[in-house]
Amino acid sequence: MSTAEQHERLSAEEWLESGRLGEIGLLSLVLLHELRQPLFALSALVQLAEAADPESKNKTHLVAMRDQLDQLERLIDTYGGLGERADGPSLPYVISATVDRAISTMRHRAAQLGVQLETELSAEETIVYGQSAAVLQSLVALIQNALDAARDGSAAPWVRVVVEPDADGLKICICDSGPGIPDAERARVFEPFYTTKGPGEGTGLGLPVARRLIESQGGQLRLVGQGTEMFVEICLPTTPSAG
Repeated sequence: MSTAEQHERLSAEEWLESGRLGEIGLLSLVLLHELRQPLFALSALVQLAEAADPESKNKTHLVAMRDQLDQLERLIDTYGGLGERADGPSLPYVISATVDRAISTMRHRAAQLGVQLETELSAEETIVYGQSAAVLQSLVALIQNALDAARDGSAAPWVRVVVEPDADGLKICICDSGPGIPDAERARVFEPFYTTKGPGEGTGLGLPVARRLIESQGGQLRLVGQGTEMFVEICLPTTPSAG
């Protein structure tokens, strides 16, 4: 097979994989939507049971059930937000709320992997202009990558999301305790479908899609540092776009 034929075949396989991922994403959103109705029904039934007998011996269990149902509702709201369009009008939003939402989305995954997920936010409530859904999707993808990297690193793995003012607006740094990225692979990490993970563990779309979304907001996404001190940095404007 010639080089041109190999390239054409690879391109076709990549498009098929991209389409498959799109279908999975659509089905996930449909599933989240369908889960809402039975979840709300269960919440209503628990509330009715609490109201019918406030002194019930099962009150402790009912409260625990309501707490778990509330947690499920928050998860559905959070993951459902990942499907919001990221190409709408440029609007002001508080960046800390978007970061908190991304952290909440990935908190369970971090616990599964045994990774400490931390945040450092500046004291002021910084306003960013753009589409919060685009930044949310990017942060979730980047935190997921960082969690996977940290899992393969130190004995006490951690991921830290730092938000601080920058000379040109706002800076978000996603750092982890992982082994870092070899110099030979740094130039390729933003290529679509390029991944250093094993088969079935990654699509190679997280970083390139996150970069495209951040750039659509007038921002930048880049790798900073060297070796194990390397991290992903997002820079976002805090003034409305002239366009």
